[in-house]
Order: sequence, then structure tokens, then C-alpha cells
Amino acid sequence: MKFTEAHFNKLVMLQEKEYPNNVYSSSRNNYNNIDEALKKYDLELYRFVEDNDLENQVVALMNLETREWAHDKFVEKEKKYFWKLNGLYLIKDIYDGSIIFDRHKKLFTESEIKVWGYNPEMFDREEVQ
Repeated sequence: MKFTEAHFNKLVMLQEKEYPNNVYSSSRNNYNNIDEALKKYDLELYRFVEDNDLENQVVALMNLETREWAHDKFVEKEKKYFWKLNGLYLIKDIYDGSIIFDRHKKLFTESEIKVWGYNPEMFDREEVQ
């Protein structure tokens, strides 16, 4: 069983909020362990981790030193698409990171689109083979 990108993003947010320096140290809200923090933060994700015995993978995904390796190994790969609206493509500005529309194409996953507050149904999307 693998994590989704949405699961991964929640784990990263939990790490940034509770364990900004490292996942070994105590949390900002004095949770005794990651298990306790996850239970308070997202009960559905907590149950997914518990039901699938993924505790070690959670630690690897939350650890800044192992995150990239763990993402490749434990997170389901999402398809990427070109997202088009009114003849222009959704892209991320290279200067300030803002989301803009342009004639150039850039690949993004559905999860990325949702994180930015867009409804994927509002776009025409082109799948990349």
C-alpha cells in the first residue's frame, strides 16, 4: 500500500508545523510522539497508517534527510497533465512562484492543482503519453 500525494502533503505540513527542526525532537505542542500528533492532526490519515502498518514510512517521509528517497519509494505516482483554460495554460511563474496563465505548457498533477485552490474540472487537460 502506498501513500497518495495528498497524504504526503499532509505529512509534510505536519512536520513543518510540529517538528520544524527534526522529527526526533519534541513537537511544538508537546506531543510525545508522531503517532499522537498525527491522531490529533488527521484521524483519517492516522487510521490509514495504522491499518497498513506504515509507521516507519511516515517517519521517512517526514524526515528532511530521507523525504525525497521516501517519496519515490512510498508515494503513488500521479499522472501529470497540461491544464488549459480559455486557450492559455496554467504555469508557475519562475520569478515569484505565483500561478499564472500563459501560452507555454507546464506539467502538473491534479493534487498540485487542488493545493493551489483550483477545481480540476474547470480545465481542459491534456495527458502526456
